[in-house]
Amino acid sequence: DDIVSLAMHPDGVHVATGQVGRDPVILVWDTTTMKRVAVPCGAHERAVTSLGFSKDGSRLVSVGLNDKHTIVVWDWKNAAPIAKAEGHTDKIFSIDFSPFDDTIISAGIRHIKFWKLNGSVLENKRGVFHPVGELQTVYSVAVPEAGVALAGMESGHVYRFVDNTLKDVVQNVHVGGVTAINASKNGVVTGG
Repeated sequence: DDIVSLAMHPDGVHVATGQVGRDPVILVWDTTTMKRVAVPCGAHERAVTSLGFSKDGSRLVSVGLNDKHTIVVWDWKNAAPIAKAEGHTDKIFSIDFSPFDDTIISAGIRHIKFWKLNGSVLENKRGVFHPVGELQTVYSVAVPEAGVALAGMESGHVYRFVDNTLKDVVQNVHVGGVTAINASKNGVVTGG
C-alpha cells in the first residue's frame, strides 16, 4: 500500500514508514541495506498518518486514521505496543517526540496536546490558546528547546507554547497556513 508518513531515526540509519489501507502497517527499514528490520502492526485502521522516534530511538509513536485517531507508543525493535490512547475526535496532522525529553506532541484540527508516558498509560494536557491567541487548526510542530513548542497555524502565524500554554504569536509568517516547521540549533525554518 501507499506510504503516507515517515520518520527518521536519530541514528540516521533507520526510517519508519506508515501505510494507508484497511489494515495499515508500520515498516522500519535499515536505509543502508533497504531491508525491513521491524513491522509494528495491528493497532491502526485506514492509515498511519504520522510517526516519530523518541530522542534515544528506542520508541516510536504513531497515529492512526480511525475515528478516535488512536496514538500508539511502540517498542519498535520488538514490534510491541507500550501504550495506546485515543488521540482526538478531529484529525491529527502531526505527532512527534520532543528531541529534549519524553514529551509527545500531537496537533491537528483545532487542537494541540502534550503527552507524557506514565508506565503503560499516555496522559495528556490540551494546549491553552486563550487569551494570547485564537484556537485554530495546527498543521505542524517543532521543538527548539526543552519545554517549548512552535506550532504552524492555519492562519499563517507561528504560536510559541511553553509547557502547554501559548505565550507568544509571530504573526503572518506565511500568507496561508504554516504546513511545515523545523527547528535546529541553527534556527527555525517554515514552509507554507
